[in-house]
Amino acid sequence: MATMLISVLNLTLSALLLFHISVEVSATTLTLYNKCQHPVWPGIQPSAGKPLLARGGFKLPPNKAYSMNLPPLWSGRFWGRHGCSFDATGRGSCATGDCGGSLYCNGLGGTPPATLAEITLGIVGS
Repeated sequence: MATMLISVLNLTLSALLLFHISVEVSATTLTLYNKCQHPVWPGIQPSAGKPLLARGGFKLPPNKAYSMNLPPLWSGRFWGRHGCSFDATGRGSCATGDCGGSLYCNGLGGTPPATLAEITLGIVGS
């Protein structure tokens, strides 16, 4: 009886551990769509201690989409920049949401005016 109880307990703990691991390694896909007739430059700023995604910004041509995987428990901000002009080295400026005069925000936030979305991924039930 004791052996059977230990086996059931081990099986239950193994199942819980596997469930926990599967939750921790899952990712969320975020797709940004540009439905404008002109390019936009999304800016991305991770929260402290979270990884930088897509170098913090990129050009998104008209009527195109860009998908990225967000790591588990990621949090940060996204905003649209427009009216941007950059040289071959990625230096320039944007009319809205500029981040230090760079194509790649590299963790910097956008200068107002900018409308942003803040995202925090968590685990269901936590």
